[in-house]
Amino acid sequence: MSRTKSILLQVAFKEAAKNVGPDVNEVETLTLKYFETLIALHSSLNISLEEQTRPRGGRQGGGGGPTGTTLLGQEFNLDGDTWRDFREAKTKGKVKANFPDFKSASGKSVWMYDKQGEINDEAAALVKAADVSAVF
Repeated sequence: MSRTKSILLQVAFKEAAKNVGPDVNEVETLTLKYFETLIALHSSLNISLEEQTRPRGGRQGGGGGPTGTTLLGQEFNLDGDTWRDFREAKTKGKVKANFPDFKSASGKSVWMYDKQGEINDEAAALVKAADVSAVF
């Protein structure tokens, strides 16, 4: 049974229990009638009773437009990829302290320092490209 049908059955049972006394047979009979009515209503309105799969993770909807954090970072290009520099946004508290210092359009994240507190060599090229881009 799909989740939608399960919810409809719960709604039908709640209504039946509210409208009928303690007789279990009456509650069952009325629950079934309410459930069939709800199923028919969904069908007549062309509402699917099957599970709808939604993408996991991230925000739902939005059509791929810019998110709030995307608008905060300074955009620049390096080696054919578009990057955003979030160092200033982190300093001003506009993003969380553990937010990446740099994020690429292709989904890569880079922090200035690794987990041991050492400077991340990968960030050096990004810092240089971001700072040059900011001048122009």
